[in-house]
Amino acid sequence: MARFPRRGVRGIYWLAPFLGAVYPVLVTAFILGTLTAVNLLIVLLVPALGRKAERLRDAWLPLLLAFGLSCFEIVLSALIKLALIALAGQGS
Repeated sequence: MARFPRRGVRGIYWLAPFLGAVYPVLVTAFILGTLTAVNLLIVLLVPALGRKAERLRDAWLPLLLAFGLSCFEIVLSALIKLALIALAGQGS
């Protein structure tokens, strides 16, 4: 059986203690940034919002909608998780 190198995993275990409280903030920021980027692509499929912007500051409405959609998705997934936990607790 072939063994794969685990350099990346060792790097996380080595680096995380030095980052302290910054590590979870970075992870949260990267997750929110990824969700916003994906939702921005979805928002730009709307013809009225998909027009070309010369500068990034000209695209504030699609960015704001994508960020709002990301926040909505996170809140909705948290509510669904809480509902499923409550539903699982009722069975016992």
